[in-house]
This record gives sequence, structure tokens and C-alpha cells, in this order.
Amino acid sequence: LAFLLFHLSLVLPQHPGTAQRGSGLHMAWTLFVVAAGGLLAKHHIEKYKRGAWGTAYHSFAVLRKVEEETQEHGRDSVTSRTQEALGKVILALDALAASSEVGNLSIELCRAVSVAKSEAEYAKLSFQRVDQLYHVSAEEAMRARHAENEEGIDEMIDYIKATQTETWLKSRCTVADQKVRESRRATINRSFKSFRAHTMKLEPDFPHNAVAMVELEDLRLPEEVGQSFAFNALELHRRTGGHALLHVGQRIVVRNGLCAELDIDNTCFEAWLREVHSRYQNVPYHNESHGAQVCALSAVLARDSGWSSKADDLQSLALYVAALAHDMGHFGRNNLFCTKLEHPAALIWNDLSALENMHSALCFAVMRGDADILHTLPYIDQVRLRKAVIRFILSTDIKDHHSSLARLDARIKAGYFMQAGENAFAEDVEIKYEEDVLLAGETLIKTGDIGHGLMPWTAHREWSYRVSAEFFGQGDEERNLGLPISPLCDRTAKTNMAGSQAFFIDVFSSAVMEAILGFIQPDADVEKLKSYLENGQTNKEMWKTEVHLDPLTLDGKMLEDHFGPSDTEPRLPYVFDRGEFAMMQTKTPQENLRELVDQDRFQSYMSLQMSTRSNKGVTRNTH
Repeated sequence: LAFLLFHLSLVLPQHPGTAQRGSGLHMAWTLFVVAAGGLLAKHHIEKYKRGAWGTAYHSFAVLRKVEEETQEHGRDSVTSRTQEALGKVILALDALAASSEVGNLSIELCRAVSVAKSEAEYAKLSFQRVDQLYHVSAEEAMRARHAENEEGIDEMIDYIKATQTETWLKSRCTVADQKVRESRRATINRSFKSFRAHTMKLEPDFPHNAVAMVELEDLRLPEEVGQSFAFNALELHRRTGGHALLHVGQRIVVRNGLCAELDIDNTCFEAWLREVHSRYQNVPYHNESHGAQVCALSAVLARDSGWSSKADDLQSLALYVAALAHDMGHFGRNNLFCTKLEHPAALIWNDLSALENMHSALCFAVMRGDADILHTLPYIDQVRLRKAVIRFILSTDIKDHHSSLARLDARIKAGYFMQAGENAFAEDVEIKYEEDVLLAGETLIKTGDIGHGLMPWTAHREWSYRVSAEFFGQGDEERNLGLPISPLCDRTAKTNMAGSQAFFIDVFSSAVMEAILGFIQPDADVEKLKSYLENGQTNKEMWKTEVHLDPLTLDGKMLEDHFGPSDTEPRLPYVFDRGEFAMMQTKTPQENLRELVDQDRFQSYMSLQMSTRSNKGVTRNTH
């Protein structure tokens, strides 16, 4: 209307005496239009600001309801709802930031809006990459935990970094390594051509010429297997002629009735144990006594933490099977070495936990014939057992140490950890119960694997020298091949044994034991668990006064001379035919790899596939 009147005042004819009035009318209507426009703009600004604040309030209210939504929906729907809410928060904060440019918001509030937007964007990005929610900096975690003693830290951190990223390889490996890699690849490929795997057969009647049988009680070991953290598998290894793993597996699984509970034939499990035993190599550290030690420690921790009371028989069997087999086939070289030389394991599993994947694959590859411990289990139990064993073995890769502890800590803080049934208030707690048991089981086997720092001094001392000897052996081979020497593997470098061991005890051994203390059950033996931590502190002090073995000559022969040789006469936990015993000789690393690509197994699969097609009436072209 104002525009129309203003327009008429301009176009109507001008008469004498009306010029002044026309000019006044023009000015009046101009002022009216400007004032109306200003009021309208202010109204829109206020409406925009109020709408932005209202949207932000609504979005944050949605976030507050996430916990309530957990009781009504599945985990995935809650995650999706949270991402949607975060998206609305970001849009609302954008609106607030825009309105602050034309409004009168304070500088402090503008800064708060900017910070809130940045945090919301980070949270949304994190939910889009759920696998990174528990990512932690290994270096920051290790330095923070071992802040009181900087000695020996840098070399250990280099070692952990080398296992976590390919940066170490990029900075040290050169084109000159190519000839070495090609030569090794050609040698390995040639060894694959003429192999047929063998399955150990048991005869129903044993001849009189049998291997000596011995009971653990007759060996007069100072500590009982699976009952004490002080049990030393190395001593059992020496007294049984190198068969500690057979005795430990027999006592913890067979004698304790676990096979009977699951309808697994005892002789079948014993055959599988012999297959596992024959795959362990004669190396200083990752040998059959290490598998026995980890199984024994895992059994002690499962009891002392109360985990055994929460796990069912199948989960318990999975823990012990994984512990016994977790390093089978290990040839005394780490994942970094495999990556540098393009070892077949590294090629098969794309440099991702190559050794752990190989150990897990071998564990199931030898389950055949008389050693097939799965065939009597219902299919669903076979799937559960396989899934759990694989998970436990893969969890022993040290590169995931800090991330796995962070994941466990987050799950415990979320509440209702390893609680089910009438104790559960949220619907998904029951669903997550098995996940919690497996997550705790991962921590148990990890503690058994790297927990020798919490064992009594005598056992810890020998295990420490053994792992050093194995590392130095790797460094020697890398030097001979012209490759950069991996961290902790150079015997000619100045090694601070006391500092590195104190670092290992603090950052690894004690850390996993403290994690176990975070999920102990009502029937747990807390005092025993804490006493293991005290052992670690005692060991740190002992290293300060230790007269170290010479690293320049530290090898398997020196270890045998210093700690004592193994008996030459084998002693098994049961009567066994000597002829069949000869088949238990250690398989070479090449034979272990061939086991994974066994032609007989492939042909059996193809025959089964063709048979299935035939039963369905599908004709096969036999050309």
C-alpha cells in the first residue's frame, strides 16, 4: 500500500501549490518504508535465533534419551539415532554461529558455540568409524605408565611401533632387499610341490615296546599344574624330555573332565595335542613349553578372577585350546621379520597379524582323522568353539595391546559387565553376555602370554633370557641377509636389560593384570591376583642386581648350559607305542605351511561339493 501511494504521488500531475505537499509525501512514505523494513528484518533475526536455539535444545534432549533408547531398541538403532542427533546439533550450531554475526551474542558465547560445533563434528566422525572408537596412542600410554623410569623406554617403544605400523619398514628397507626376497620366495615355492600331509593313526593294541609313562605327581614338581602362578613349564619340559605341553593339556583338559562334559573322546583330544606338540619348533622362547606355560597361567587366572564361574564348558575349552596352540608353528621370528622378507604367512594374511593367523589356521588344520575334536560337537557348538579359539589366538598380537585394554575398560565402565539373567536391567545385556565373557577371556590369555614378568624371579629370569636369545637370533639372520636389524634384536648394541624388563613389567605384564582386577567376580581370589603384581615389583628390583649373561654369546646352547639340558628319555602322560611316537618328530616350518594348503583337504572339499550338486540333480560336464 505504501509503495502504491508513493508511486501515485510521483505520477499524478503537479499543480501549483501541490509541489511542496508532494515532496513531503515522498519523504514520509520513504521513512515509513525504511522503518517497516527495519522492523521486519529484526523480527526475522529474532525468529532465526530462537529457532536455532530451539533446534539445539531438541537435539541435545535426543542425546540425553540415548540411554533410555538402549532399553527399547537394539544397539544399531541407538547408534543411528545418536548419529542423527549429532547431525542436528551441528546444523543447530551452524545456525547459531550465523545468527551471532548479525545479532548481539557475546564473544564468549560465540567461542563456546564454535568449540561445541567442533566437538560434535568429531563425535559424529567417530561414530561413522566405530572401529576407531577405542584407538589409543601406544607411545603416549607407555610413557605415561612408565613415567618414573625413562631407562630402556625408547628401544621398547621402537619395537612396539615396528609391530604397529609400516613406517619402520618404509624408513629402513631399501631396493637392495629385493634379491633376498626373490631368492627366499623361490625357495619356499619349490618346497610346496611334492607334499602330502600325514594324519597320525592310533593302533588299538600297543606292543610291549612303549614309551615311558609318568604321572605329574611322580615328577615331584614344586608347584601344581594349573593351580599356582609359580608353576614353571620349563622345568616340566626338562623332566619329561621336552613334552610339557602334553602333560599340561592332559591335566587341565582331560583329567579335569572337560572333554567328558562336552562328549569329546579323551584319546581324540590327546591325538590333537600330539599334533600340536609336533608343530612347535625347537627355538629358545616360542617352543612347546611356552604353549604349556600360557595354558597353565590362563587356567590359574580363570579360577582366581572368577571367570570360570561365568564361562560355560565350551568357552573354557576354547580358552585352553587357544592357549595350547597359540604359537604352534612359530619359527622364532616376529611379524616384522615376516613382512620384511615377504614370508608366505605375511603374503597370505596381508601383513595383518600374519603369525597369529598362521597359528590359528594350523590349530584347526590338524583337527582331522583321529585328532578331530570337533566332529562330536553339535554344529552350533563347533561354530562357537572355532569363533572363540580364533578370537583368543588373534588377541595375542602385541600390537593391539593398548587398544584391547581400552576396549575392555570402556565396556566395564558401561556397566553390567559379565552379568545376565535377573541381574540385567537392559535388554541387550543378555545379548552381550557372551561377548563380555570372550572379551575377558582375551585378557586372560594375553596375561598368560606376556605375564611371565609377574611370575617368581627364577622362572621370569629364564623366560627373559630366552626371549632375548630368540630376538638376537633374528637380528643375526637379518644382519646376514643385509636387512635392517629390528628393534631389540641387535646383540651388539648396548642393551639395558634392567630398564627394558622394568618397562615390560610395568607397561605390559602389570597392565593386563590390573585389567583383570577390573572385572573380578564375587568368587575371585583378589589377594592372589595382587600378589602377582607384587612379584612384578620384586622382579624389577632383582634385575638391578643381576649379573647379565653375555648378549654376544646368548643362544640356545648357552641357555642349555646355564639352566640345564632336557632329559633324553621322553616321558608321556599315558602309554604310547614307540613306533607311533616316531611320527611325533617336530615338523619343519615348511611342512606346517604345506598343512594349510593340503591337496587332500582340497580334493575332499571338491568331492563334497560335486556330491552336493549331484544330489540336487545338477549335471556335471566331465569333459
